[in-house]
Amino acid sequence: MLNNNSSYYFLIFIILGISGLAAIPSMLKAFSKTSDTYLMEEMKRVQTELMFYQLDNESFKNVCSGADFTILQNKALLESHGGISCTTNTSKTQLALYTTLKSKEVYCVDSEGNQGIIDSSFSPKGRCSN
Repeated sequence: MLNNNSSYYFLIFIILGISGLAAIPSMLKAFSKTSDTYLMEEMKRVQTELMFYQLDNESFKNVCSGADFTILQNKALLESHGGISCTTNTSKTQLALYTTLKSKEVYCVDSEGNQGIIDSSFSPKGRCSN
């Protein structure tokens, strides 16, 4: 038979356990937001580096398929489970990078300095906007 002190500690243990289980979903949601924020910051970093790339090369010809892009996007790609897509306009003077965040939103940065969430049905062709 349990005495009153044992019952009291058992009840406290049960309450703490339930509280801990209730906190797990909110912690996972907070982690997801942090991860998305990190990925967006990395995309902005790559965007800046691409602007310097354009200054050096005067266009984005072959940048999406070349080793230069692979080096630039490497760190951001580690955080992006869906991968990063790269598109240019037909004259290769504009470039857009976009990825799906853990929140299922599509985040885009382009060579004109635009950045933000875009409609998932929109396919950038060198720009994050129409």
